[in-house]
Amino acid sequence: MPTDTLPEVSLEQQIEAADRELRMRRGVYPRRIAQGKMTDAQATHEIACMIAIGTTLRQLRKDRSDQMKLDLGAERREQALVGIIRQCIKALDDAHALMPLDVLARVSRRLRAAIGENS
Repeated sequence: MPTDTLPEVSLEQQIEAADRELRMRRGVYPRRIAQGKMTDAQATHEIACMIAIGTTLRQLRKDRSDQMKLDLGAERREQALVGIIRQCIKALDDAHALMPLDVLARVSRRLRAAIGENS
């Protein structure tokens, strides 16, 4: 079957499939060993491989979750910073009687540029 026609499989589905495969191997391999179709060492190795696959997939899921938390934290910090800069711009707009207008205009332009806003 060509790989470009396979359905997409989520990470959770892959973890579930690895768990099913591990259960199946633990159930089938003792019979295969008893029938002489597989050695104990081969069975142990194959089960270890499947455990490693499950462990890798779970670590990937954890890493993705951790990255999403970091991304969300960074986004929140950026939003908070933009809010602070907007407060500074408003304070500068309100302070026009206390400072020379050209100084206020320059600072205000720089703050607005820092957050991607036009005057």
